[in-house]
Amino acid sequence: MSEMGEIVELFRKQMEVQQQQIEEQRKQIEKLLSFLGPVSATPPAVASSVPSFPAFDPTSELWKEYWARFKTFAGANSIPAENTLAVQQSPPKDINELSMENIAEPMENQYDPRRFVVRERFKFWSDMQRKPGETVQELAARIRQEAATCDFASIKDPQDEALRTRFICSISNEAVLKALFKIKDDDLSFNRAVQIAVETEDAAHVAKETVYGTKTKMVFKTDEERLTNAKRQVQFLRERWPYCSGMLEEKEIDGEYWPNFRETGPQQFEDSEPIIQILSLNGVQIEFELDTGARDNFCSYDVWTRLEKPKLKKPHSRYFSATKEQLRILGVCKVKAKTLHKLLPVELNVTPLPQFNVLGRRTIRDLDIDVRASLNGESASVGNVHAIRPHDEPNIALQRACKELCNKFPDLFKPELGCLKDFELEISFKPDAKPVFCKPRTVPYAIQEELNQAYDAGIKQGVWVPVQFNDYGTPVVPVRKSLAQDQRKVTLRVCGDYSVKVNPQLEIHRHPMPLPEELMRKLSGGYYFTKIDLADAYTQIKLAPVSQRRLALSTHRGVLLQTCLPFGISSAPGYFQKIMEQLTSDLRGVAVYLDDILVSGNNAEEHVQNLQALFQRLSEKGLRCKLEKCSFAQPSVEYLGHVLSHHGVSKGSKVDAVMKMPPPSNVSRLRSFLGSVQFYSKFIPNLSVLAEPLTRLTRKDVPWAWTAKEQASFQALKDSLCTDAVLAHFDPSQQIGVSCDASDVGIGAVLFHRYVDGSERPTANASKTLTDAERRYSQVEKEALAVIFALKKFHQFLYGRHFILVTDHKPLVTLFGPTKGTPALAANRLARWALVLNQYDYSIEYRKTAEHSNADALSRLPAEDDPEFDEGKRRLM
Repeated sequence: MSEMGEIVELFRKQMEVQQQQIEEQRKQIEKLLSFLGPVSATPPAVASSVPSFPAFDPTSELWKEYWARFKTFAGANSIPAENTLAVQQSPPKDINELSMENIAEPMENQYDPRRFVVRERFKFWSDMQRKPGETVQELAARIRQEAATCDFASIKDPQDEALRTRFICSISNEAVLKALFKIKDDDLSFNRAVQIAVETEDAAHVAKETVYGTKTKMVFKTDEERLTNAKRQVQFLRERWPYCSGMLEEKEIDGEYWPNFRETGPQQFEDSEPIIQILSLNGVQIEFELDTGARDNFCSYDVWTRLEKPKLKKPHSRYFSATKEQLRILGVCKVKAKTLHKLLPVELNVTPLPQFNVLGRRTIRDLDIDVRASLNGESASVGNVHAIRPHDEPNIALQRACKELCNKFPDLFKPELGCLKDFELEISFKPDAKPVFCKPRTVPYAIQEELNQAYDAGIKQGVWVPVQFNDYGTPVVPVRKSLAQDQRKVTLRVCGDYSVKVNPQLEIHRHPMPLPEELMRKLSGGYYFTKIDLADAYTQIKLAPVSQRRLALSTHRGVLLQTCLPFGISSAPGYFQKIMEQLTSDLRGVAVYLDDILVSGNNAEEHVQNLQALFQRLSEKGLRCKLEKCSFAQPSVEYLGHVLSHHGVSKGSKVDAVMKMPPPSNVSRLRSFLGSVQFYSKFIPNLSVLAEPLTRLTRKDVPWAWTAKEQASFQALKDSLCTDAVLAHFDPSQQIGVSCDASDVGIGAVLFHRYVDGSERPTANASKTLTDAERRYSQVEKEALAVIFALKKFHQFLYGRHFILVTDHKPLVTLFGPTKGTPALAANRLARWALVLNQYDYSIEYRKTAEHSNADALSRLPAEDDPEFDEGKRRLM
């Protein structure tokens, strides 16, 4: 029997007891009324002329209705109030001295007591089933009678009422139900009901921990185990202490024998640290707590979702804690547990409890897990499965060890510019490449001094070398850049505009980027993660003499040879990736994707060893790192759209923009959302059925009303957009693109793959609401901001490879075209953003707004603010 069925059964039994009491009271009243006959104070003439009125029957009629009929009867027969006598239930008052009004209040209190509307509606929706042999008319009459006490006419907010009732009917905690039933209907909204439930359950947990002093270990037992143990305890008590037999009480519940003992409180256990096991289920790394007191396995709803929601079956058993609380089981699923030597099927009982992942003794035995070794603090290994201590929080000791390691390599963190030793990079140009010299651009007087200081600093560091003559010359665009997040002072950054004359003549270095799966395999299940930041990464790569002249800058101070690899060269990412792979290929626990270097290990000792090997290699090669931008021993890190942790690999924030999308507030925004869904219609089965409530709402003859039905359709469509049927996995071998759009309230972007047949599937989504300042931008600036937002969000996917930039704003095609160059007279903000695009290899594509609905919906229904991007934009500007 389900939990709700058990609650309904309890209510039914309680009502049967009440009916028996009412029947006994009715018999007493009839006995008293029969006794009243000879004592009647009504004159014989009146008594003979007034027809008889039936006695009140509590089993067939409500007191309120009976009393209304009685007053109508008395008025119709002209019976004076002083002559209408009644029998009061509470002697010793003389019944001849009581009038009809005297008895009204006590009778109403007895047979029509104050009813709590919340409880009445709970009973109405929980216990309304047709009885065996009951006719349709009888069922309808019973429904009307039950509805009379529910006061449905007073409902002001149908949606909130539906949510509240559904929530209360789903509650199985008796204490929570009692607390909810005490609240007046007007004071109990859905949110208030949730708050009361949370407070009541929290108070119960705190009370248990306060009373018993230590934490209660939740050892769950099946019905069979519980019954066997109970019988053994009863038999033991009767044999050992026969005089204690009175303490035992036997019952028949659901056809099974259960002994009830006097409560002695929860069983006490030492509050020791749990034993944690990492297990690979269906290819996903999941953390379990080893529990030899539990026979079966349990997992949380979140873990079931991470396993892509395998099919659930009806649970085989019921489970109870040491405190006799029944554990709610959503269902049982089968998954495959992979070890080094075999593939084992494992059953998981899915529970709604968060972070409740328990590995029972059966699976512990089947996998040969050495629990004793784990208790002694050792690492128990089963193939590729390792028992470790939990570490969801940063490991302070490991962080301290990593930072102490930095002190052993002082040269690695020096502020001056590094340079890769014994290496010069030759940039490949096309055979028909011709020298092009562009005259220097005019520098405003206001920034000439700052620009001269930037040139002097670069020449001193060896980034540029002044020369008098050169065949090549690229114009300069100065960009203001913040020194750090906590500093408001800005400085000028000198950038060459290579987009027009240099990049078209380059032979693109198509070095294959590593697949995400390859990088995940190196780091998955690692013991914390350290991220290393190279200071001005590209600038540490020295150019060959010929390349220095071809990439020279044309400035107001003359020609400056570019001695280091600059930003803005379209082939630079490919060269840099190849160099870093050659540099770190033999290092364990190190993964490199462009300028992101991640380090991990199977344990703390190995983590430090791998980090030391990386530091040693970088220091020997003359490279420099930026200590303040490095992060050490983090429990998780987002990498290429995935979250890496000791749990394994999980989806990152690539679907947050869709899942956090708020409901549309008008027809225009609803049409935009439906357009984005229709964009991927070929991947969503039964789309017309799912979208029907929303489609109907867009009709002119249908008034706007967003109810629970529309919300359910909206949520179902959002879930469909995030399934694997629609959302593609990132594949570097496929053509990639990004769609960007802006509205008055937000900006949105969709990263997608375009396939040979021309179809597109998204791989990630992103959106943000505009700040007050951004809402005052012109439309072209908003559209340009959406492009910059997309590049920053999807930098790891786009940088170093060719991609398609899709926009529905035609001026951007001219402004940001890769062969157009940075406009000299464009707004300062747009000029800086154009320089950002120069670092990427892309082609721009215009698409009509009607065909651009995937990004359009994200911009009109943005998820939330993005403080990280806003801060980065401020520093760029």
